[in-house]
Amino acid sequence: MPPKRHDDTSGSEWTSDVRPAPGDLRIVQAFLNTVARRKHHDEIASPQALADWLTHWRLLPKGTELAAGAAERALTLRSALRALVLADQTGTQVKQGVLERLHAVTAEAPLALRLTSDRAVRFEPVLGGLEGALGELLAIVARTRFDGLWERMKVCGAADCRRVFYDYASNRLSRWCTKLCGDRVNAKLHRRREAAKGT
Repeated sequence: MPPKRHDDTSGSEWTSDVRPAPGDLRIVQAFLNTVARRKHHDEIASPQALADWLTHWRLLPKGTELAAGAAERALTLRSALRALVLADQTGTQVKQGVLERLHAVTAEAPLALRLTSDRAVRFEPVLGGLEGALGELLAIVARTRFDGLWERMKVCGAADCRRVFYDYASNRLSRWCTKLCGDRVNAKLHRRREAAKGT
């Protein structure tokens, strides 16, 4: 089993101006945002970088060394989960290839169904190490899909951003991860309209 997680992101290089999702869902949100389109940087592209990230979130014990294929497995999960967010956001079907990638990871990172003393149902990873860490991310996804939080996860509408954010708006109609992204896109559209008027 992976060690206890924490939600404190203060002072972390993984913090951003995107408001964190509530509870443990912020860990999955941070995982999905380990790739930054504007910065052309991937925070988990190597086994060491992945180990550092998982250690930061206390999903792995300090000093854990990961095998050569670890990053590829994590990237597969991230890609599948980002596709799942987008499919849920747009109301489209999840592509079969996405499901196959997701199922490949879940087969290696199985979850157990646990009942708590207050009769709640929880999903918990069965294994430790990388499988336990990825399993914990999957468990958070499973829990939040059941309690309705997951449906508020969205991909920013700015083409040069595409960060995942949690829609806190009461009408659930937010399109941008931050006001800055919305202002930037709207300004670009305004310039295009003005240019079209001048032709």
